[in-house]
Amino acid sequence: MTKASVVILTRNSEDWLIDVLESVGAQTCPRDWLETIIIDLGSTDATTALARFYLARHGMRGGLHTADPAMGLAGAMNVGWQTAAGDWIQVIKSPGRLAPDKIQVQLDFVAQLSQSTRAVFSNWQSLQKNGKVWLASGPVNQVAIPAPPYLRLVAPHAPPLGAALLRRQALAEVGGFPEALSFAGDENLLLRFAGMHENTRASRGRFVVAPSAAPLYFEREAAARVPPLRKAKFAREHLDNLMIARAMLRDHQLGMLTWRKRAKSRNSAPRVCAILRGTTGERSSNARDCYARSTPASSRRRCNCPRPCRREIRHLRLGGCRPKRPG
Repeated sequence: MTKASVVILTRNSEDWLIDVLESVGAQTCPRDWLETIIIDLGSTDATTALARFYLARHGMRGGLHTADPAMGLAGAMNVGWQTAAGDWIQVIKSPGRLAPDKIQVQLDFVAQLSQSTRAVFSNWQSLQKNGKVWLASGPVNQVAIPAPPYLRLVAPHAPPLGAALLRRQALAEVGGFPEALSFAGDENLLLRFAGMHENTRASRGRFVVAPSAAPLYFEREAAARVPPLRKAKFAREHLDNLMIARAMLRDHQLGMLTWRKRAKSRNSAPRVCAILRGTTGERSSNARDCYARSTPASSRRRCNCPRPCRREIRHLRLGGCRPKRPG
């Protein structure tokens, strides 16, 4: 029974592919729990030949698939998890390495949890080049996902996606990786995991961290200089994700259910105000009486703006209305 699928994205990756495959083959979990799916984005070096040779030589379950480079990383990752048979997805899209017990520890831990868990993270550490080899170096990054997790998911030192196992069902429900984003798609994906059609106050169990004394994932530090254009595009996408996280946090604090519920409330706002004002013919005496009891007569005023009165909507939702100051 396949429990986890390792999806590896490659493009001219002959210098690090074998290192990744060795770490996958060294996993301590039973071999029938694991499959390896390699998605190649048009490599022109020996990447595909190495992948086929290693998978066949070591009898690893899975296979090699090719994707159109025009699809981008997000499109290739969607091909990978849709091809996978496992309930949990391990994504490796950059040079990294799995600790031998990573999959085992995370699967054992998540087996004790409910189906609401979307992702299980682990502690991780950076790899630095020492001559011709990459060695673990620097402090171990302890992952902590608070509740609500929105701002933590877009923080500068947010854990990499390779440190997590993602539930395949959750990927399907949110539509997979956002293909419209080129650089900050991982952030956007996790934010959509956090905002999935449930009460935002019940988000505590969606992201968990598997306890371990040692790091379970290692990722190489980027040595190449990032072009300014890519930095600018990442900054724009990251800023959009920050605004989304801020809106989700505000909804959480207000006790609203979901983005869909929020949109529904906005669409019904004019009708709510009309009911409060008594202009629809529906019974609204209870709301008006409550408003009268909770507001002094000297301050009982209505907003004159053309848009729906937010004070009245707040009064209806929270059971009280902050009156506008006289004058």
